[in-house]
Amino acid sequence: MAKVAGQAMLEGLVLMTLFTMIFVLIKDVIHPFNVAEQQRIDRSRDQIWRAGELSEGVIASADYPHATRAKLIVQPLTMLSGFELPVENMRQLQASRDYRPMVQLSDPWSPKSSAELSRRPAQLTLFARLNELGLPFLQRMLGALHFTEELAPDNLVFGYVNADATPAEMDCAEELPC
Repeated sequence: MAKVAGQAMLEGLVLMTLFTMIFVLIKDVIHPFNVAEQQRIDRSRDQIWRAGELSEGVIASADYPHATRAKLIVQPLTMLSGFELPVENMRQLQASRDYRPMVQLSDPWSPKSSAELSRRPAQLTLFARLNELGLPFLQRMLGALHFTEELAPDNLVFGYVNADATPAEMDCAEELPC
């Protein structure tokens, strides 16, 4: 029995020594490496997320499948209405000693002001271009006739985009005070 108890004590000491060595390895080698890599990742994120500017090592490109397809679709719209959809919005940070490689797709398509909330989507309609070419004048001429009043530009608005998510009329329809 005494020999078995000694065997268990020896195995316990070996196991405790092994756990201590693993703990020291984690504390002295793996943890500092992990901290250094996390700092490298954080620096890379800071570098690539700087808004509106291309920092050192960051390259803007349109080298991704969606950009090539979007160019084909948007090109006729650009010619007709002046609508622009920038596709060089992939920002790449190259790997270096201080930075991890990262890619970010920025969103230059979102409206930058409240006026663009209605103007940019309206440019996607055919009537936006027709309005520039004089459709409202033609509507005024036709609307002046007695039997075509509903064609007046005040009554029939082509290319109108409502920027509100829920118009005020919706609140009134559900028996709420207007």
